[in-house]
Amino acid sequence: KFLPKGVFQRLVCLFVESSFRKGVLDENTVVLRRNFVSLNVLSGGKVELYEDLAEECILISIESEQDFEKVSLMAESMLKKINYDAMNGGLDWNRSYVGWERQNYIGRGNQEKGIGSRRQNSVKESKIKESVDLDSFLNNL
Repeated sequence: KFLPKGVFQRLVCLFVESSFRKGVLDENTVVLRRNFVSLNVLSGGKVELYEDLAEECILISIESEQDFEKVSLMAESMLKKINYDAMNGGLDWNRSYVGWERQNYIGRGNQEKGIGSRRQNSVKESKIKESVDLDSFLNNL
């Protein structure tokens, strides 16, 4: 397990620029620390990004359940963009999701697929072309 330096910072920059372009970036509510950022994305729902230095991973918390799929797809696309731009497509990563407590999600295992499985599959479907310039990329998120 290895998280190259700069991946988190680039991800934060893409989220900030995307929020700015969508007109939902409120500079008064943005929290920015060394390895943590909290900002509004899409419909104003808060998203928090945290770089866990010990575990070498990035944790993304999405406050709004209605924005979960869209923000997950955005994050996945952003990470793929960073991967192609900075690592020539050589990075591979694992992802896992934690959902809200719902009767068909927590503790049901294989009995019902529930919301977690549906979301995980939708995130895997995100795609990015290697040659997308930054401006076009951000305009299409």
